[in-house]
Amino acid sequence: MSLTLFLALYSPSICALSYRSPKLTPFHKLHSNHTTSLGTLPLHKLKYKNEDLPKFYDLQEKYPESKSLNTVLSQGGCGACWAFAATGAYADGLYIHKGINIVGSPQYMMNCDRACPPEPFQDRCQVGCGGGTLYMSTLYLSDYGIIENDCCPYRASVNECTMKCSQSAPSGNRFKMHGDLCGTNRVPLGKDGMKRILYQYGPLLVGFDSFSDIKAYRGGVYSHKSGSYDGYHAVRIVGWGEENGVDYWIIHNSWGPGYGEKGRFRMIAGTNDCKLEAEYFFFAPCEDLYF
Repeated sequence: MSLTLFLALYSPSICALSYRSPKLTPFHKLHSNHTTSLGTLPLHKLKYKNEDLPKFYDLQEKYPESKSLNTVLSQGGCGACWAFAATGAYADGLYIHKGINIVGSPQYMMNCDRACPPEPFQDRCQVGCGGGTLYMSTLYLSDYGIIENDCCPYRASVNECTMKCSQSAPSGNRFKMHGDLCGTNRVPLGKDGMKRILYQYGPLLVGFDSFSDIKAYRGGVYSHKSGSYDGYHAVRIVGWGEENGVDYWIIHNSWGPGYGEKGRFRMIAGTNDCKLEAEYFFFAPCEDLYF
């Protein structure tokens, strides 16, 4: 499976770097070094709900009180979609599984996640506005968790990694890490498998080939038709549905609430359009993931 360096889509020059990612061992929380946590043992069991899936499912509607699911942040011209998508998916999972209701801070992840993939790809590290990989993002968040966005507001540049709220944080905020979720990409591919994971555990952390026509999206079900290639973009899938016989994914973006359908967009499902369904990650209670 390919894993790509995700870069900002507002930049005039976009490039993508990819490599084949190993499978994540769900219990990498037990390791202190990222490079030792890249296990190859299979995931033997997931605790699936044995029930039919609905034709329409939207986590935002299911959890209307969730701050994370109902907040659309903007990455601006900084290529930090990897941090926005990853912290968003993790915060969604904290609310769904732990009842912790916060908006995660992509800025803090940009400041502190400087990890590099295993050899021979150690030149493709997490580099703030220069891009990052969802593979390494999943490792980082599973090891350390997230802090609230109000504690470390977005500044669109990498700053010092400290265990305290930034000077620009509203008064009264205190530094606190929120964790206890594990991430994995040992998951079934295909539309049905992705729906099952989303229904059971929450958002899917994904990337896709982005073309210029996605920037012009205003509504409806998107599928790539034309336009120049811009690079890979990281987002999170938060639901699905069907319109006029066409299956679609509901996708939470990081281009602000004025983009698309109130900051989200719908994209054709089941065809691997723009490689959206090629690989995905998700977070779940650690006890649900074991080998």
